[in-house]
Amino acid sequence: MPSESPTSFTTCLERLRLGDVAARGELIARAQERLRQLAHQRLWDWPHLQRWVETDDVLQGALIRLDRALQVVRVPSSQDFVRLAACQIRRELHDLGRRFFGPEGLAVRHATPPVNAALENTPVSPLEAPQGTNQPENLALWTEMHEQVEQLPDDEREVFEQLWYLGLSQTEAAEALDVDRTTVIRRWQRARARLLEKLHGDLPGG
Repeated sequence: MPSESPTSFTTCLERLRLGDVAARGELIARAQERLRQLAHQRLWDWPHLQRWVETDDVLQGALIRLDRALQVVRVPSSQDFVRLAACQIRRELHDLGRRFFGPEGLAVRHATPPVNAALENTPVSPLEAPQGTNQPENLALWTEMHEQVEQLPDDEREVFEQLWYLGLSQTEAAEALDVDRTTVIRRWQRARARLLEKLHGDLPGG
């Protein structure tokens, strides 16, 4: 299905608020393709996870989280739904990172075998090439960034979620947040500045 506009969820949200349980499934179905694209994009920002999980693994976990959240959280607007969906992607990736690269993680205990000589001349995507992304300090940086995003002022966190996590354009984010594009740019710049300060000038994927 084509990617849905952030404002296209309004009808389902209204039905859900009125007690139509079926609207929850329709809402998730309408968002699924956009969330798949987002999961794929964000997984590529975590190269150390690409060996262990695929896009659909991230998507499935995030959709389960989103379904559970919609059962207990009242979502007043499309904007809030987009934020809620972005949050589930972020939390799923964060938990997968800890699962595989935490102190008892599977990847930490796994010995990587030598590269097969027959594959030595196989082209490798730049994001799949060794760049030290499996090192603990890099995982820690990604984890710290996601935690620092949670601490941003609300208006800046909203913009950061729209642009970085959901991959919207500045114009789409302005529409979703009901502000002008200049405001989006200003909040985006402030959010990046705060994160760069907290992360000592090192913003992964930025």
